[in-house]
Amino acid sequence: MASRESSIDDLPSNRPFSVQIGLIVALLLVSSILLISRWDSESGNDSEVYEIVEEMPELIGGLSGLQAKVTYPEIARKANVEGRVIVQFIVDKNGSVRDAKILRRVGAGLDEEASRVIMEEAKFIPGRQDGKPVAVRLSIPIVFKLRNEFESLSDQSKSPENQDVYEIVEENPRLIGGVRGLQAKVKYPEIARKAHVEGRVIVQLVVDENGNGRDAEILRGAGAGLDEEAIRVIYEHAEFTPGRQDGKPVAVRVSIPIVFKLDNELESLSDQSQSSEKQDVYEIVEQMPELIGGIGALQAKVKYPEIAQKAHVEGRVVVQFIVDENGDVRDAEVVRGAGAGLDEEATRVIMEEAKFIPGHQSGRAVPTKTSLPIVFKLR
Repeated sequence: MASRESSIDDLPSNRPFSVQIGLIVALLLVSSILLISRWDSESGNDSEVYEIVEEMPELIGGLSGLQAKVTYPEIARKANVEGRVIVQFIVDKNGSVRDAKILRRVGAGLDEEASRVIMEEAKFIPGRQDGKPVAVRLSIPIVFKLRNEFESLSDQSKSPENQDVYEIVEENPRLIGGVRGLQAKVKYPEIARKAHVEGRVIVQLVVDENGNGRDAEILRGAGAGLDEEAIRVIYEHAEFTPGRQDGKPVAVRVSIPIVFKLDNELESLSDQSQSSEKQDVYEIVEQMPELIGGIGALQAKVKYPEIAQKAHVEGRVVVQFIVDENGDVRDAEVVRGAGAGLDEEATRVIMEEAKFIPGHQSGRAVPTKTSLPIVFKLR
């Protein structure tokens, strides 16, 4: 009788079934990858983010419309905190906002509210390059001001205490005693001395119609107590002859550098004023470089970038550069930018159009580091 027992080898193989399952799993994986890829491409997480495009993103409703949606934080209101928060973010190719971060902080809840209003309320027509919508990086200022709440867009660049603060005037304020005299009154902070911290602090302030300084803020800091000392010496010791427009004294916004350099405490002016990077470049000299024709004439040579005009971008760009012993400009860099092509145009007009009488130290012409503001304002 034949045996009914059979070996496992004689049983029907289940391999075809396993192969089918494997193929199905593979197909599902491929489909998932394709769907995710398609979702990514449509989601606005663009791999390429532009800084400048032919058609910049347009804020629907304008900046004044966005300001109207800001809710003033209660903690800031109670503490009487005001300020201007600058938020940088990306407008993707669908016009949505992402990746917001604070470039300029104020605190007391204002930074968080600025981010919120940008992320939740700002709607854009996307930027375009070569006719196609693309992701573009932008910056927007959100102004927080008590008393009548928010300024209109046209007033945002003006001082909260005095609505007639000029950026450019026929006759600029003059620091009595010069920067040299002011430097002599600086007290090097002990914490900075022990940590061997040096630097150049640029302070922006308003010189009012009486020649008094107010609204001082740091444009370029150094830390370790140097920023605070720069502010102190400006407020306590800086005295000005006020600027004038149409023959009348007016409030003017200016910038002043305060240099902190160790080596025999604060060095004598002739040594202290030299750049740490290059010893024949001075920060402060007895006779600072003089812009031929004045800042008004230089402003007249500015060409407003088309992309900035279309995007209604205004701002104040501060450019730092060296005026060499021949009065020529070199090594220009933007200390405070505005974007949308304004930084590049400010640098261009300084490099190509600005002509100087060189600075002098001990009776001879020397290379001197200085800075100028270039103002962009639509009309």
